[in-house]
Amino acid sequence: MRRRRGRPRKAGRRKRSGDLVVRPDKPAAIAATMPHRRALGEKAVDQLAESELGRLALRGELEPVLATAGADYARHWRGYIASLCAPRALVAAPAPTAGERWARCGS
Repeated sequence: MRRRRGRPRKAGRRKRSGDLVVRPDKPAAIAATMPHRRALGEKAVDQLAESELGRLALRGELEPVLATAGADYARHWRGYIASLCAPRALVAAPAPTAGERWARCGS
């Protein structure tokens, strides 16, 4: 039997197509490695640990009701800012007249 050319195959289970089966890490292991979640210990996998307000609530430095209110305020603020920068196609603007079109062409 001849030896295969090239780089040796990685060890592990394979699919029928020959691709290596890669198991994703557990969410708890991924969360434990994130620097902003590391100090939370067992609470690092909690969904609240995604934001600074949530981390303050998990540490007990902020009441959970205030953290929820702050998250709602941030969500509304982002929606307001997005509406200010809306594309022109969504904003109802009157069509330019023929004279306005000609005036733009000359400049």
